[in-house]
Amino acid sequence: MRKIKILHLEDVKSDADQINRILKKSNIEFESKLVDTRKEFVEALTSYQPEIILSDHSLPTFNSLEAMDELLKHQKKIPFILVTGAVSEEFAAIAMKKGADDYILKDRLQRLPSAVISAIKNYDAEQQQQYAIKQLKNISEYSEDVICSFDGEGKFKYVSAAAERIWGYKPEVLIGTSFYNLVCNEDIEATKTVARQIIAGTSVSTYENRCIRKDGTIIPIIWSSKWEEKEKTMFTIGKDATEHVLARKKLEESKRQYVHLVENLPKATYTCDAEGRIILYNPACVNLWGRHPDLNKDLWCGSWKILDQKNNPMPVGDCPMARAIKEGRAIRGEEIIIQRPDGSKRIVLPYPSPQFDESGVVTGAINVLVDITDRKAIEEENHKLALIARVTVNAVVVTDIEGRITWVNNGFERITEYSMEEVIGQKPGDLLQGKYTDPATILHMRKCRQEGREFRVEILNYTKSGKEYWLDIEVMPLKDHRQKLIGFMAIQQDITERKRSEVETQNMIGRLQSINRDLRQFSYIASHNLRAPIARILGLANLLNIDMEDRQICIDRIAQETISLDMVVKDINQVISAHDTKVEKLSEVNMSLMYQSVMTTLKKEIHTSNAIVNPNFDNAPVISSVGTYVFNMLFHLISNSLKFRSENTIPRINVTSSQDRDCNYIVVEDNGLGVDLKIHRQKLFDLYQKFHGDRYPGRGMGLNLIRAQAEALGGGIEVESEVGKGSKFTIYLRKNKK
Repeated sequence: MRKIKILHLEDVKSDADQINRILKKSNIEFESKLVDTRKEFVEALTSYQPEIILSDHSLPTFNSLEAMDELLKHQKKIPFILVTGAVSEEFAAIAMKKGADDYILKDRLQRLPSAVISAIKNYDAEQQQQYAIKQLKNISEYSEDVICSFDGEGKFKYVSAAAERIWGYKPEVLIGTSFYNLVCNEDIEATKTVARQIIAGTSVSTYENRCIRKDGTIIPIIWSSKWEEKEKTMFTIGKDATEHVLARKKLEESKRQYVHLVENLPKATYTCDAEGRIILYNPACVNLWGRHPDLNKDLWCGSWKILDQKNNPMPVGDCPMARAIKEGRAIRGEEIIIQRPDGSKRIVLPYPSPQFDESGVVTGAINVLVDITDRKAIEEENHKLALIARVTVNAVVVTDIEGRITWVNNGFERITEYSMEEVIGQKPGDLLQGKYTDPATILHMRKCRQEGREFRVEILNYTKSGKEYWLDIEVMPLKDHRQKLIGFMAIQQDITERKRSEVETQNMIGRLQSINRDLRQFSYIASHNLRAPIARILGLANLLNIDMEDRQICIDRIAQETISLDMVVKDINQVISAHDTKVEKLSEVNMSLMYQSVMTTLKKEIHTSNAIVNPNFDNAPVISSVGTYVFNMLFHLISNSLKFRSENTIPRINVTSSQDRDCNYIVVEDNGLGVDLKIHRQKLFDLYQKFHGDRYPGRGMGLNLIRAQAEALGGGIEVESEVGKGSKFTIYLRKNKK
């Protein structure tokens, strides 16, 4: 027995102790709370939550009858046992009527344990019953299904709240009315017949009818009913079957669509039951078999004869379809030969799959027959071609209609580093194309394949190890004897060396164009910058002989012109040397150290202009280049940003380096005066070009030198600029420049 909580109403402690000893001797597990006033008793009813009350009758300010009144007042249904001295039979009757479960005289306490146990058992049973009633009421009231009962004539005795949702009527309106008033006229007789069967004891698990809602709409209901003969009552649960009916219609529609699908499949498809009888086949089967099967005679397959791969007759009971049903497993990869009544043969690959019921018993199978006669012929032809292609130096690739590889030759394996086993079933583009493969070329190839036409392209691919190589690919469609497209064959020539030569040629052309452009600049220097100082020197020299008073002035002017002439010669030397990468060897240039060297050189200019320079070389801290060239590029670009700054604006200069697969990049960006590129773009990098007037220092040499040195390193320079907003110069230096 479980541990119980006792509230003991007693003012004599010795009597209470005696009662506790008797209960413990009877092995009753309990805890007890002793009270002797009304206030303590009332508080304990709520705070202590007792499961049984033991009470003396007479206390100084309180008695047992008043205690039972308090219990009733608090609506507590707790066992109450009166434990008191001698009482009259009349008082005992009053106490029992008021609600006492038992009474025990204090001089006869031996019966107390059994009385407590009995009262607790009755209390537990009543609690369980009350809980069950409450749960049943909750189920009834909150159930989505209507729960009701009616007599043998069909009149409602009870209706749950769901009636209003399902029928539109409140439950109390339906009590005493006939259930058949809700049933559609067409279903009344069938419903009465089922009711008579249930009353007669016939087992009817469920039945379905249609009811009329209050608003006149029709609703299908699925019923589960049971007749209780003793109570002459039909207990019934009704479920809204709208979704069930819709699901059934969907199932019927699904079956119809299934039959329609099988009928219209281009592949030969048929089904058999568990005994092998053909129950459904489509027109494609008739075309393949060359006949309609005899449904009363043919089993497993509708073909006239079946042969194995060696052209030996095969018993129909051993065909893949028969074995799939008998063995309960799908059969794959077993070719058979079908012989038609006209004697022609077709090679077929069957795909029989068994079907099972809910208990796992085979109920039949569905079989798809794929005619591979043409494919086998092509495979034979491909085998012959393979013998030829295998020995060619170029790569040869054969794909199916979806572009998946079915065969490659040794040349393909040599060029791509992939073995045939690795590429079979793969698409060449998925394996070989990469980051720098031209998307336009890929799109063109895909479009040609979709249209089934031949094409020729040059494309950049990647080997298994990631090495780049160029291919000249010529792709030809493969067709069967009916001119139906069945795949493609590609002949691929490695043109990597040719493409490399083309790139080198283009670089050489660009280099020659740059040199030619600078030669035109030299011509300008020779005709203008050199001849002008020389002419002035000759003129001044003549003055020396004519005007003796101005001799010193002439000598000073000759010195100035000689200095100008020397500067022009130095400029020419700089331009020429800028095109010669043999002046210094390529080395690892630390961008941070090189930047610090430039900043030291420009320390005075930076201080004077209050410029803020932000370097960031995290993306390319070290580059392979000519150190003096990198210094010159940084020096001239930062120096220009300081020279051509906007008035009343603090110069802000960002200097960064980065890299990708092909190039290293140096970027210098400022917020200075900017250049109108619409006007000056074509001559931006020419010699002696100045775009902001003579009030700004400089001879117009810096950008020309930077471009010349960048091109000498296999790169170039690009510019973005807007007047009043600043400029951004991007120098790119190719990594593969030797």
